[in-house]
This record gives sequence, structure tokens and C-alpha cells, in this order.
Amino acid sequence: MHYITGIISVGYHGKIKSSVGLWGIVKKLLYAVIVAVAIVCDWVIINVAEQVGIIIPADTFFGLLVSLWLIFNELISILENLIEMEMTLPGFLIALVDKFKHLIEIRISSC
Repeated sequence: MHYITGIISVGYHGKIKSSVGLWGIVKKLLYAVIVAVAIVCDWVIINVAEQVGIIIPADTFFGLLVSLWLIFNELISILENLIEMEMTLPGFLIALVDKFKHLIEIRISSC
């Protein structure tokens, strides 16, 4: 959906570039790889913990965390594309996007 709104947004502004579109597709494929790596990390941690006698009461942590992060990131990007196309959105969605982006910028700059 983000890719579709992105294409519509650049078409709306007349800034279509094939390299940007190709990079968008590559990013989506890399997202799948990142989620797969996170799930494998979960599997390794759980199996190693069981080998040393530690029972972890969850099947996944990193896979879920990475998936949720990517979902939120995609939702924000979709809303940003809609805002760039001057679509009328409810005020609470715009405020939510601004607040979440600000929170992310604070977390990243403190690392």
C-alpha cells in the first residue's frame, strides 16, 4: 500500500523517477529479509536457552518487534504520502504521525 501511495504521490507532483521506484521495491524485499533474520534469531535464542535449561515462555520476540516496527513505519509513510497529495485527513492522524516521528528522532539522536 505504501508503494502504491508513493507512486500516486510522485505522479501527483510530477516527480516520477524509475530509480526511486526500484529502490522502493528493493526496500520491501529487504524488509522481508530483516523479518526472517529476526525470526531466526528468536528460534536460535529459544533453542539455545532450552539446551541450557532455561525455558522462555514466548515463541517470538524479535520477529514480532521488527514486524511491528515496519508496520508502524509503513503506516506513517502512507499517511505522509496522503498529506503530500493534500488529502484531508483527520487531525488526530496528523498529530499521531508528528508525535511518532518526533519520538523516533529523539530515540535515534540519543543513540
